[in-house]
Amino acid sequence: MRAAMRSVALCAMVGVLGVMAAGCGSSKNSASTSGTSSGRKSSGSTASSTGKKYSIGLVPFAGTEPTSMAAIHGIEAVAKAKGWSTTFIDPNGVPAQSVAAIQTLVNKHVNLIVSTVFPATALSAGVRAAKEAGIPVIAAGGSTGPGVEANWDVGDADGKLLVKELASVTHGTGNLLVYTYTPGVACDERVASLKAYLRTAHFSSVTYQEVPIPGQVQAGYKFAQAWLATHSGTGAIFGCFDDPTVGALAAIKQAGRTNITTFGVDGSAAALNAVKAGTMTATVWINGFGLGEEMAAAIPSLVAKGVNISPLEKAAPAVLVTKANMAAFLKKYPDAYSGS
Repeated sequence: MRAAMRSVALCAMVGVLGVMAAGCGSSKNSASTSGTSSGRKSSGSTASSTGKKYSIGLVPFAGTEPTSMAAIHGIEAVAKAKGWSTTFIDPNGVPAQSVAAIQTLVNKHVNLIVSTVFPATALSAGVRAAKEAGIPVIAAGGSTGPGVEANWDVGDADGKLLVKELASVTHGTGNLLVYTYTPGVACDERVASLKAYLRTAHFSSVTYQEVPIPGQVQAGYKFAQAWLATHSGTGAIFGCFDDPTVGALAAIKQAGRTNITTFGVDGSAAALNAVKAGTMTATVWINGFGLGEEMAAAIPSLVAKGVNISPLEKAAPAVLVTKANMAAFLKKYPDAYSGS
């Protein structure tokens, strides 16, 4: 960050610590194998160490992306409790590296592979190799398709939750800035829900900005800074995920604007802190750890069924969080800040 952007630098630092945004620092490509790779405690229903042992390959979107990693940690916790082994490979948000990671796991002869965010079509070479080897691939926030037998959606339902809140707060008026990320299925679904609402809304203007990854927090700041300079009236910023909206908060503060509402999805620590402080209007917290536990519970059945089954589609648990319900939310989910 440059000196003129010190405020966003602080925001981005928060993102590294809480949001764990890829744009603020990416981890090195890595692969690790362990049967005890998570320090978190799984639920009692999955704590049995008896039964068949499985080898699970884990390929998140990126090791620095909060929701993906929360789901991975949920799977790891169950694996630890059951005595399964896991192999983790970080593709750093790059589809080609995800494909390579899946191919590596196929060569390791794992029993099942978990992927996140990218659609089956973006991973076709990898998931095709897995299918030919008889290894099921399941996804969180991605899509089913040739080679991907199951997917837990994190786009449609939570997108509708956030759009409903946007409509309630803005009444469909003012200026709107929308952060998009088209390579991600979840973001596309959330933006699709927004566009459906926009057909009947009355915003004065709607501006779309494609956010890069890595660099999403900084991009959110820069896009908001430029947008604020040319839109002086009441406005709203809709992020298809939290990171760019968190970056925008610094630009809003720097501009001294108090007439901008802000929305995001993931429920990262930085976003939750901002909602609690009243600087961010709302976020949708995705229970990534609980999602991982749900996925892990389905692994024995999915391994047994193999690679020629009817696609399984489920939805991840999610909660809309605002300043008004923050206290109740934290009482119910006291570990939300840690991604548990």
